[in-house]
Amino acid sequence: MTSSTVQKELKAARHRAAFSVVLNICLAVGKGLAGVAANSTALIGDAIHSATDVLASAAALVGLWVAGRKHPSFPYGLYKAETIATLVTSILIIVAAYEIGRQALFGPERLPDVALALPVALISLLIAFSFGIYQLRAGKRLNSPALASAINAGEFSLLPARS
Repeated sequence: MTSSTVQKELKAARHRAAFSVVLNICLAVGKGLAGVAANSTALIGDAIHSATDVLASAAALVGLWVAGRKHPSFPYGLYKAETIATLVTSILIIVAAYEIGRQALFGPERLPDVALALPVALISLLIAFSFGIYQLRAGKRLNSPALASAINAGEFSLLPARS
């Protein structure tokens, strides 16, 4: 693969990662506001998860940016940075799982307003599922572990496992 092809693929991957940051910010804010309004611990936990996804997407974006930079010692770029970004993404997903579990087990007992919480949860599920498939395909096509890491780390556990 030529250097210009690699740079084009990294640029496309960076655009997808930037879109992921914006989408996850919107999901986190929407679920957080709906969770508070509906008194739903599950939606608040999901908002925390989406906020962690913002950090994970930002880590992937930084990793993709660093991977495309050239250094005198590494004339073909710093491609291992993308692998490190994938590791950071996995760690952030584990932290989100811990926080959601802690909140579910030790949070206050309260009844949510299902009429508000359920539609928000279903819409965010559809958006996240669709975007997850889009990211997985783009990650495989661009050979980008940082883009595909959300699927590989189990973020979208409804999707069938792929190797």
